[in-house]
Amino acid sequence: MLRLLLLLSMLLFSACTGTSPYLRVGDEVKSGTRDARPDSLDVVTFYALGDWGTGGKAQHAVAAVLRRDVAVIPAQKHILPFAVGLGDNVYAEGLPAGWARRQEAVQMLHQTFGAVYENVKYADKTIDFHIVPGNHDYAGSAMNAQDYGDILHQETTAEALFSFWKYYPIDPAINSNNNDSTNYSALARVEIVQRTLPQRVDFGASDKLDIFAIDTQVMLDLYAGNDSQIDLHWQRLNELVAASSARWKILIGHHPVRSHGKHGGFTEPFWWIPPLTIVPIIDKLFVKRLQDLDHQANRRFQKDMVDFMKKQDVQFYLAGHDHSLQFMGIDTGHFQVISGSAAKLSGAGHGDETYFSHKAYGFVRFDITEKQVWLEFFAVDPANNSGQSTSLFTVQAKQKHFQ
Repeated sequence: MLRLLLLLSMLLFSACTGTSPYLRVGDEVKSGTRDARPDSLDVVTFYALGDWGTGGKAQHAVAAVLRRDVAVIPAQKHILPFAVGLGDNVYAEGLPAGWARRQEAVQMLHQTFGAVYENVKYADKTIDFHIVPGNHDYAGSAMNAQDYGDILHQETTAEALFSFWKYYPIDPAINSNNNDSTNYSALARVEIVQRTLPQRVDFGASDKLDIFAIDTQVMLDLYAGNDSQIDLHWQRLNELVAASSARWKILIGHHPVRSHGKHGGFTEPFWWIPPLTIVPIIDKLFVKRLQDLDHQANRRFQKDMVDFMKKQDVQFYLAGHDHSLQFMGIDTGHFQVISGSAAKLSGAGHGDETYFSHKAYGFVRFDITEKQVWLEFFAVDPANNSGQSTSLFTVQAKQKHFQ
């Protein structure tokens, strides 16, 4: 009986998914148009994109659309436009481990980042990418020594190669030497919990916006091990956010706290192949992975994140991990955006809290004023590498204090 009910539920759920975007507006979220979007020089404009690190056709197509949009932003912005990278920067197992394998890391970084984004320019300068790690960058676990998954190369080798690669949340205070070999060795001696504490993103001085970066894979591993050192991460984040006087506060990490994609519980079933029909049912009934939202440790992370956002009035959390575009409410005045389809794609459904959901390659543009955040979702067809896209949904989210 249980299996029959689950099967019926999944059939109904799959009916809520597809290739057409789902969208809804409400009291806090209003629809808008490109023409109505604020474009004065003091508006803070940035882009959110994640799960890009393939170096493949889809990544290049998405980058072409990003390049085209950045190129037409009005000149002389007070804050230069920038991007935030939401993790999974190098598929499928991150960078090769160890300084002796640096040249391999160099080649992979050129393929998955440099050759893709070096021509995304504003006023003839490549925009900065402020980047956090994902589970694939760690080869699935932050705590185990492996042949791949070397995050230290993302802090040292990548930053030496590309002036526009800005890696977080490793503390720059313990990475101040210009010799990346020296930096690598110094960072390797720092315990991982200490070197991955949250950091404020340095995109420029703005009284409108502060962005804070977290390492969600390290946090999940600490939760899974019932390690009390997780408190150090929340303490640091609390200190950073409490010190901010910005109108808007945004967190960036890799793992979402809400999702109607694969990691949130939806596995696209092959209903037309009878032997495979039962696979997603068994998977969701009996298999619990740390990377999925139904894992016990992941649930504790989600609860603490939501509680923190409410307590400190952090209005947005930006994540990747699921390869789709999603925008949803967490609580009154608090939202989450998933932008994890800059190179990979998987299904997405929707729930009562969803404002927007779509299975599409793409990214999200943010335009920040004192009282509003404008979001625009871009859908990209990898078959067309000309920089053309569809603007799916432009919305304005109001800060609750100003309503």
